[in-house]
Amino acid sequence: MRLIDLDEYRPGPFVLDSERLPGSRRYLSPEELTRGSLIDERTTVHALGRTLHHLLDAPSGWRGDDRAAAVVERATRADPDARYASVPDLVEAWRNA
Repeated sequence: MRLIDLDEYRPGPFVLDSERLPGSRRYLSPEELTRGSLIDERTTVHALGRTLHHLLDAPSGWRGDDRAAAVVERATRADPDARYASVPDLVEAWRNA
């Protein structure tokens, strides 16, 4: 499956030249809310991590195990340098969890 944001697609990393990117704050990373921030693959890692969190979190509680929670936690860290470096790195961690 491939997901593409056709409204905001750019072929590579870019510096945010507006106040924020459009979208739900639930999924936006801190850098997507800060003018001048680098938007790159680690930003995509954050969005995918938030999606995983959304899919595994329920009113009755977390539906994943501790290993899945650790992957999601790392993928959604506020500091981009503390996240997985790439989407393939996130995928590998998820599969190993």
